[in-house]
Amino acid sequence: MYCSHCGKKINEHALEKMQSSYVVDKNGTQAKITWKDVVISLIIALMIVGSPLIFPLFLGAFIINKLDDAVVNAADYCDENGELLPVDTEQKMEYVCPQCGHLIHEDLSEEELKSLSRAAHSQLQRGANSFAVGMALNLIGIIIGILAFSFYLLSFTSSGGGKSLDTTKSTFLVFVVMGVLAVILLGFGIYNTIVGLNKKVTYTRLLKDLNNKTFVQ
Repeated sequence: MYCSHCGKKINEHALEKMQSSYVVDKNGTQAKITWKDVVISLIIALMIVGSPLIFPLFLGAFIINKLDDAVVNAADYCDENGELLPVDTEQKMEYVCPQCGHLIHEDLSEEELKSLSRAAHSQLQRGANSFAVGMALNLIGIIIGILAFSFYLLSFTSSGGGKSLDTTKSTFLVFVVMGVLAVILLGFGIYNTIVGLNKKVTYTRLLKDLNNKTFVQ
């Protein structure tokens, strides 16, 4: 699914799986326990007490709180006899865009499709820029890597009829610094290149579907 405001593509199934840890209360209502709750409880415990022994108490408190919320909200899912209400399968699913905060839903209107088309063009341009930046960083990283290797070769000294690496020479220090810099540049370069290529492929396909009026959210 795509956000019609900023064009960000989301995987709704992945979002649901990220918060798929549940605790079922006696009424059959599901209270959602997220990993965020667990991590926050651990951080609070370590900050206040400085010992992980208090962690189970905080975790228990979160679970109890979630169960209490489920019991309170159980009336929203039950009729006057306490029976579970049938699920409305026609209800539209909506997701909050993690990038701009707008709601993402199915059955986009004509105006929303136009907005999505504009956002897709913007994302396509960002992808091209990211690809260009990545390739530039890759090129600079390769050049610095070659220079670093040259300084590595200069770090050898002749001794006893052979050559040994002298780590006390300034050329070796230059090799280490330039080698680390080359790795960092190549890392960011490869990342930006992959992101750029992915955006170019994704939004080119999206614009093609929008232009052919075959796009389905």
